[in-house]
Formats: sequence, structure tokens, C-alpha cells
Amino acid sequence: MNDLNEYITILVLIFIAGSVTSFLRYSICTIVAKRMVARIGIELYSSILDQEIAFFDKNKSGKLISRLGSDTMLLQVVMSQRLPEAVASITSFLRYSIFTIVAIRMVAQIGIELYASILKNKTG
Repeated sequence: MNDLNEYITILVLIFIAGSVTSFLRYSICTIVAKRMVARIGIELYSSILDQEIAFFDKNKSGKLISRLGSDTMLLQVVMSQRLPEAVASITSFLRYSIFTIVAIRMVAQIGIELYASILKNKTG
């Protein structure tokens, strides 16, 4: 029974650790994405301002600014949503693999103890 309590404690700790790491992963990815998009946006805007006047004769400034906004927002979506989803899939696979191994070991140990007690009752 003591081993069963150990296994249940391990499973609960793994669940808690997984929940905490999921929250941290989401928070970190969101912060990194926002900072990256802000930095890229500033660099792109600065690059647009450094262009010659002839550049603006060929390219409409409104179109450039609109493209700057839409591209940086797309990058933010990829960095803040898609990348964490990929990381979440990998960590979920690892977490559930550990759950499965611990559960199989727990069931096997309970089965062995049950079988041993049945044999003991039959012979005793």
C-alpha cells in the first residue's frame, strides 16, 4: 500500500509540474513574441524612413505601413500561438509517456501482490 501511495504522489507531482510548465511556456512565448515583433517593427519602420524620396515615388507609403503592420501581426501569431502549440505537443507526449510507464508499473506491482496473496490463501 505504501508503494501505491508513492506512485500516486509521483503522478500528482507530474501533473502539477506539467501544469506549471504549460503556464510558464505560454507566458514566456507570448512575451518573447511581443518583444520580437516590436523590435522587428521598429527596425522595419526605421528602414522605411531611411529610404530615398524616389523609393516613395515607386511604392505607396500607405501600402508599406499596412504591409508592415500585417506582417508583424502574422509573425506575432506564429510566435505566440503556433510555436507554443508545437512545444505543448512535445511536452504532452513526454508527460503522458511518463504517466503510462508509472501506471503500468503500478498495475503490474498490484497484480503481482494480488497474485501472491491469492497463492498464499490457497496454500495456507
